[in-house]
Amino acid sequence: MQIAVSFFGADVGKAEIVVADHGRAKPVTQILKNTPSSLSKWLQTLPPGSVLAMESTGGYERMLADLAHERGLKVYVLNPKALHHYAKSQGQRGKTDRLDAIMIARFIASEHERLHPYQPCAQYIERLRQMLRLRRMAVITRTQLRLSSERHHQVHDAQAQVQKALDALTELANSLEDQMLAEIQAEPALAQDFKLLTSIVGVGNLTATALVTTFARIPFTSSDAVVAYAGLDPRPKESGAYKGMRKLSKQGDAILRSLAYNAATAAARSITFKPMYQALLAKGWATTQALNIIARKLLRIAFGVWKSRKPFERELFLANQACVKP
Repeated sequence: MQIAVSFFGADVGKAEIVVADHGRAKPVTQILKNTPSSLSKWLQTLPPGSVLAMESTGGYERMLADLAHERGLKVYVLNPKALHHYAKSQGQRGKTDRLDAIMIARFIASEHERLHPYQPCAQYIERLRQMLRLRRMAVITRTQLRLSSERHHQVHDAQAQVQKALDALTELANSLEDQMLAEIQAEPALAQDFKLLTSIVGVGNLTATALVTTFARIPFTSSDAVVAYAGLDPRPKESGAYKGMRKLSKQGDAILRSLAYNAATAAARSITFKPMYQALLAKGWATTQALNIIARKLLRIAFGVWKSRKPFERELFLANQACVKP
């Protein structure tokens, strides 16, 4: 006898979580406090084998995801962008916490078979991920402030304060990088992975940090999966007789994608990758396209290095061009 699976959606906020039951004829929602006791009490009422989905909210969802996983539920933490487009495709006109919870429950009921369940990661991996996100925000804010200051250069009285803020953001970014390196060195297995990945030409400390945290969390089965996770996989743009240029999906980890591109920029200046870069330009690829190709190459090499437990060998790369796929 096949047991019916219950699907629940959760719209997570800092203080409260709205949950919806998809299995009812009329969707039923309730509001929970985002505290361990409140969530544990609610999870105990769910039938065995239930499926729970929630939107990634930058960390507020992790308590619910971990508690549900501990109770044996199948948990999914979903991409907000995917949910946004799904809501539009379903004709959802309004946006409230209740409507979002119902929409998430409906989405996971229809799409769960093609998605990867949530797997908790070690505390130090989560800390590294949070520090990477915080550093990225500090760098973005610093760049925006600097550009705005340059556009408003006639506001002389504010320039000193602006420079002070820029210096503080730079100090924060550097401090976070130092903390990440210390965190990695404190974990022997992670430090070994980090050493292997930084042997790759162009892969610096930040890119290696993003890679080790990614490989520690996700059981990739191929280098193509790594490229797709970073959103660097080219996808066709065609309709009828129209044949457009392929474009990057950009559906994945934006931080890893950005760092891989930066690594490609550094690698393209090296004696190892410069011939490849120049050959791509000679074939008519634009600068950005050529760097994206090298970024994909670096991700594939990184997966191979991590999988084989052998450092990058420049001579072998030059002899075999590392991978067939660009």
